[in-house]
Amino acid sequence: MSPAEPHLFDPAPETLAAVGASLAAAGYTAEGLADALGRRPVATATRANVYRHRLAKAGELGTLIRLFRLGDPVALADAELALGPAAVAALTDAHILVTHAAQVEATLQLTPFRGLLFLHDRDEPGEPPTWHVMGIGPGTEGLASLTVGTPVRTALDVGTGCGVHALLAASRAGRVVATDVNERALRLTRINAALNGIDNVETRLGSLFEPVGGERFDLVVSNPPFVVSPASEIMFRDAGLERDELSRRVLAGLPHVMESGGHASMLGSWIVDEGAEWSEAPRQWLRGSACDALLFHFTTDEPLTYAAKYTRDLDRWLAYYDRLGVRGIATGAVVLRRPGSERFRALQSTGAPRGDGGAHVLRMLDAQERPLPDDDELRGVRFRLVVPHRLDQVAHFRESAYAVGATMLSLPDGAGVNALVETDAVHVLPRLDGRTPLGAVLERAARETGLERWRLEAAAVASVRRLYALGFVERLGATSPRTSRVARPSRRRHPA
Repeated sequence: MSPAEPHLFDPAPETLAAVGASLAAAGYTAEGLADALGRRPVATATRANVYRHRLAKAGELGTLIRLFRLGDPVALADAELALGPAAVAALTDAHILVTHAAQVEATLQLTPFRGLLFLHDRDEPGEPPTWHVMGIGPGTEGLASLTVGTPVRTALDVGTGCGVHALLAASRAGRVVATDVNERALRLTRINAALNGIDNVETRLGSLFEPVGGERFDLVVSNPPFVVSPASEIMFRDAGLERDELSRRVLAGLPHVMESGGHASMLGSWIVDEGAEWSEAPRQWLRGSACDALLFHFTTDEPLTYAAKYTRDLDRWLAYYDRLGVRGIATGAVVLRRPGSERFRALQSTGAPRGDGGAHVLRMLDAQERPLPDDDELRGVRFRLVVPHRLDQVAHFRESAYAVGATMLSLPDGAGVNALVETDAVHVLPRLDGRTPLGAVLERAARETGLERWRLEAAAVASVRRLYALGFVERLGATSPRTSRVARPSRRRHPA
């Protein structure tokens, strides 16, 4: 039986804002915690004790980390020194803190993320209770990185949890609406908004898009309970719907709450039917959406691997998948732009989305909307290589020499998609400065490297087209090409 939900009460916003200021002043930030706890991995079995030893001389920050991160009771006097007596009293009245004699203990965990602070329920061994509100997980981080970050008038966070995506949007939106079926989640969202001094987030109770019927938003973000599951016990995980119906409803519903010129991003899971492409279900769900779409495929798991990520009740879940005939379940993210011509691109992620991946997403959406011209006109276009980036080459030792086998570009702030570069095109990339047309760049590169012009041009054109489509180069304009196309010898072919 799930334990009873602990009561929470909303403290006054000004009190929470003062608490947030005290936490910031003490250094309770992602960087501050990393410095205090150490940046090198610690074995799970000894992690808590190692952290306690490191915090022994960390002063007020150590007190706050033990209280809100490790879940340790601390002396009431130390808590009052770190937060102030009035703040401790207010948090105690709200049941965020509880007192035992001369000690105080936090009922919630406090996690810094992207310059904000989020209170959420603490993870404990075993399956969480029905009302549990999650904190910051890999999915939260990935969706934040894939969300377009341009300023908007209105934003909507569907299935807000502790309010992460709503509060992140609040800094660039005039008004944000956050919805959830869990009243505890909405209460934590309001508390977190006040803790961070944010006053433009409105919470509404209800399922998916029901609380915003008839409204449209410039930005929509959703991390819903998308797990393909036979259960209905845990609000953040289980939708209580058959198969992948929850992901279908969210993806098919997003276009109906998007303003013209708006963007949406969501996480989801979907069943991959035997013999079908992993992209088939989301592609079908978006038919008639009038949106352009990017589908990022993270993984496809067989049922046992998928179930083991979310539950210990494997027999029940596997019997459910067997009844449905499920052989594979995919997980990924979708980004939409409205309106569009229903251009749909399926992308295999090669890593987790990182940093400001939303800028990378925008470049890919722009490339979909504005394809490159034919090769003759392409030579007059100016391109700029996105920085910062990383170039990796793999070399194989053959016949007493190294031969480059593959060259890949990746972005530290990116959508988790890498780009293959033709080996010879590496000589062209540094010269893509945004000022010089591609044709002139090719001439200069051929002259300075001594490579055959036809070979260099073939590699560079193929790579530039790929890099543009994948958001690694920006198109800045075109000039009339002054140089003629160099024909390749008919007896030789460059691999595509």
